[in-house]
Amino acid sequence: MQIISAQQIQSVLDWSGVLDALHHGHAGARPSGGSYFIGDASFGLFSRGVILPGRGAGVKIASIHPANGAAVPPLPSEQAAFLVLDERTKGLVAMLDGPEITRWKTAADSALAARMLCREHSEVLLVLGAGPVARSLTDAYLHIRPSIREVLLWNRTPSRLEAARSALDARNIRVSIVHLSSTVKRATI
Repeated sequence: MQIISAQQIQSVLDWSGVLDALHHGHAGARPSGGSYFIGDASFGLFSRGVILPGRGAGVKIASIHPANGAAVPPLPSEQAAFLVLDERTKGLVAMLDGPEITRWKTAADSALAARMLCREHSEVLLVLGAGPVARSLTDAYLHIRPSIREVLLWNRTPSRLEAARSALDARNIRVSIVHLSSTVKRATI
């Protein structure tokens, strides 16, 4: 069995390839799948599986522990793995870093929809959130709409916004931390 780290995933994926693969996947027959969650507000276990006829199967397993964010230093509130099963043998062939796969998949799903639905020359992106998925989402949107000139950031925990802004500042686009209610109308995406 291969164990594939976040760094290995980052080294082989790019937004063009991920978006094209996802578009192709959504065009086919809907796979069978299901989810399972047990827990409460302090801790939970989540599992989601999918069977892709002719390709194999996959299962994401995750623990969700919000208190990890308050640890010093902070720890991820979600820790997860994605398991890949072989089509022929149904045996486990790989374990991938779950949070990294989640960032790519979540951002790509949203960007794929936007690529089909939003104006081609949109210039102002509003991002709700300041965590890793928000950063991936911004990267994906900048890929599909290079016309974006400004990113507006909002998060329910304002103290997390400065790190998100710093991560985007190097991209030569304007980044603003905003109040949601007064900014929504400015966004074109």
